[in-house]
Amino acid sequence: MTINPIETLEYRDANRNGIEDRAEGLYKPQDLILESNLPKTTPVEMPTFSPTEDNAVEMPRYSPNIKDFTDIIFDPFNPVDYASLGAGPGGKFAISANKARKLIERLGTIRKQKRQAATDYRRGQAELRENEPQGGTLMDKSRKKYNNLSIKEQKIKKELEGYQPDLLDGD
Repeated sequence: MTINPIETLEYRDANRNGIEDRAEGLYKPQDLILESNLPKTTPVEMPTFSPTEDNAVEMPRYSPNIKDFTDIIFDPFNPVDYASLGAGPGGKFAISANKARKLIERLGTIRKQKRQAATDYRRGQAELRENEPQGGTLMDKSRKKYNNLSIKEQKIKKELEGYQPDLLDGD
């Protein structure tokens, strides 16, 4: 009797030691067959190819083409590249400079609104000291506004990194 070369996919671990039974040499009777019942196989000779034979296929080598170069200059997935088509080589720079100018203007507006929110907070404190009930509401509202504006300010500062660092210092 010999071990059947065709093994089932079931996992067996009768002694529960974490090792598959057949790996330990533990077999069930159906795992063993007579040698006369072994499937008759004839070895199949695998074809071999060498680069010198006529049927050999050479793998194509990658070499950069003009499309690879143009994708560096004009990326079809970048909307700024489409916007700069009519502006020529300086188009991207002009667009990014315009964007920086708008971000700086927005930053100034946010800082102005933050100052107003701080003034409103102090006014709410004064109203609360005078026992006016709307003082607490004004303080909460201005505190939330100040926090939201601070988050927006940080996002804009992050976008502006690399443009003009000296403009970011004016808190």
